[in-house]
Amino acid sequence: MVSMQLPRQQRRKLRRDLLERGRKALARPLPQPIPDDEAIAIVLALHDILADASRDNPASRLADSAEALLDKTMSRDVKGLDYACRKGCGWCCWQRVACTAPEVFRVAEWMRANAGRQGVPTLATIEAAEAAGASGTGPRLPGSAGVGAERQPCALLIDNACSIHPGRPLGCRAVLSMSAEACRKAMVDPATAEPVPLIVTGTNAAEVVRTLMCAALAARGLSDVGYDLQQALVVVLPDPTAEARWLAGEDVLAGVRKGERPPVARAAQQGLVDLVRALADA
Repeated sequence: MVSMQLPRQQRRKLRRDLLERGRKALARPLPQPIPDDEAIAIVLALHDILADASRDNPASRLADSAEALLDKTMSRDVKGLDYACRKGCGWCCWQRVACTAPEVFRVAEWMRANAGRQGVPTLATIEAAEAAGASGTGPRLPGSAGVGAERQPCALLIDNACSIHPGRPLGCRAVLSMSAEACRKAMVDPATAEPVPLIVTGTNAAEVVRTLMCAALAARGLSDVGYDLQQALVVVLPDPTAEARWLAGEDVLAGVRKGERPPVARAAQQGLVDLVRALADA
């Protein structure tokens, strides 16, 4: 771990060196395990993306960088594995999705850029899904029993495929299963289903990337909580200024269902936050 017990001039040089290292690290898969200095360097590079006033939509660019880092890491880790996830298999999409505000803004940005294309949902689509879910009149999981009978699909699941696949959040990118049938059983009748054989390297990598991204957010004084994607899109999608206002400190997602980071994850990121703030102030 780098030491902050250094004169300001040395800390400035350390910051420059780590920032350059972090930018290079974002261009390749995460090492396993990730060294402490590398983690700090990546958080510093992500923090710099948020701090760059010359960028358009820096929160969305932060999500872009985090998603690309996870994609590169997973591509390396699952190479040669015959996993079951394919277009047309949407069992894991029959649940709510939680993600950070930058990921919400990134999804909204992608949807605006692709508005009008066949298969891309609209604000009305998402609002209708929200209303149907609240009233209990939405579609139900085919063949489900017990708890599974209450499940409803993500509003972005169209024709059993993710309609925003290129812009999907970290949590969606991380889930890869070796058995579609196990996923089906887990959703249809979770009380009797066997554990889903997930590729744990993907979920582990996603948690590391999420911690690095949340550390960058917290170091900038921004919220690192998880928001319900569907509810958040109802707020953000019709308002292209939402991201800028959020970055300026306005709680534009105040009414959206949210969940705090787990204490263990928050503790892991706090040390990174303290070091990055000390370096950023050098």
